[in-house]
Amino acid sequence: MQIVDPTVQEVRRPISWAGYVAYAMFGSGSLVFWNAIFSVTDYWENRWDGKHATRLFTIVYMPINLVAMFICTRWHHSLSTKYRIIWGFAVTVGVLAALPVLGISEGTDATLGVTLGLLGVAGAADACSESGMFAETALRPAQYTRALVLGQAGVGLALNVVSMITKASLPDSARGRRTGADIFLALAALWTLACAVIYSIMRQRGLIFEEPGTAVALQTPVAPPLEDGVGGAGGADNAEGARAAADGADERKDSKSSLGDDATNDDGAGAAAAATTAATTVTTTITTTAQPAPTTTTDPAPLPGALLAPRRDFGQMLDVTRRTLPLCVSLVLIFTLTLSIFPGVLAEDSGSGRMGGWYPLLLITMFNLGDFAGRILSMTLERMRWTDMRAILLCSALRLLYAPAIYFGVRVAAVMIVLTLTLGFTNGMLTCSAMASGPLHVPAHLTEMTGSMMVLALTVGLVLGAGLGFLWLLA
Repeated sequence: MQIVDPTVQEVRRPISWAGYVAYAMFGSGSLVFWNAIFSVTDYWENRWDGKHATRLFTIVYMPINLVAMFICTRWHHSLSTKYRIIWGFAVTVGVLAALPVLGISEGTDATLGVTLGLLGVAGAADACSESGMFAETALRPAQYTRALVLGQAGVGLALNVVSMITKASLPDSARGRRTGADIFLALAALWTLACAVIYSIMRQRGLIFEEPGTAVALQTPVAPPLEDGVGGAGGADNAEGARAAADGADERKDSKSSLGDDATNDDGAGAAAAATTAATTVTTTITTTAQPAPTTTTDPAPLPGALLAPRRDFGQMLDVTRRTLPLCVSLVLIFTLTLSIFPGVLAEDSGSGRMGGWYPLLLITMFNLGDFAGRILSMTLERMRWTDMRAILLCSALRLLYAPAIYFGVRVAAVMIVLTLTLGFTNGMLTCSAMASGPLHVPAHLTEMTGSMMVLALTVGLVLGAGLGFLWLLA
């Protein structure tokens, strides 16, 4: 059953395979660090035995990631999206390169502290790249956001396969676990570096925004919504008028072409004049709102747009939150539950004597497999594309029942495998639906902010889930 909101309509345009693969790659690059770290949980737990290292990683990583994400969203227009993404990828590469070097030392409290510090730096870098990517794709048709979300799930599944290969081929010893971890970190560093290089080349050559099918917001000069009545809705209306006048000119010119060259020239000139007048209205509106008052040449005043940018960003945050509140709450619920269980409970609190160290890896693989399946089905099947915010919120709330189910079934391997698989599937499907439908519920000038707000809500859920994960220790 397809659950859609009749008040919104998703615009679907052709998307090239090159563009699709590129955005899926960028999505995987934004989460490859996180997945690489938690694909070798046995290495971290044995390196700092009894310290609950994987839980400490989430406790340190997530709050810093949340603060950085809030800064990127709050001062969205003051920070370059391009350089946020490139800087985020580059810093992540540096952290991934430093961790194997740190692994040469013994697993002491000092090395644990340095490792946690590096994870905090990586959390800030990830916030920059991930928020920038979702803000960028929010300006385009929803297929791009789904490609980004699919890439995030795909990298987890791919690294799980590599983890199984390394675990089967390397000895089950401290040296073997360290070698496997070094392989993971090296692969993650190379992949993130490739994402940074390819993204930079695509931006430099204009391939990011010049592909056919980009959102109108990227192609139309609409006055930015600074304040009510100043370059906001009025600017958008004027821009629509300019486009309508231009379209009318083309239509009248085509319809009169058969009547003779003189009639065509007269009508074309009149239509062109109408389009020019409408375009002048847009230019006048933008110029009036953006130009500063006359000042002396020795002491130029800053542009009002620059002065009002922080206030505009905060106002847009509130507006987007009001319009997409059910989706924001849904993302908080989804990832609060997910992070309270995955990967901590699966790595530490579940056990199967017959499978030994393979059991946590199997559960994590089942989660990533279900997560990937949920996202790819939501992307490919029309019935799985949900846009109704209330339906998404209801399913996200019902998903909280997984907590007592896993609590009572944690010691039964077959039950845990089924629960983990379906936990991942619902995580992927609901995440893809919420992230892709968010920009559909806001005006065009708020779509970029909506992409950042969706990631911010997701990160709030991650932080809450990481904290609640420690409750399993008490239970």
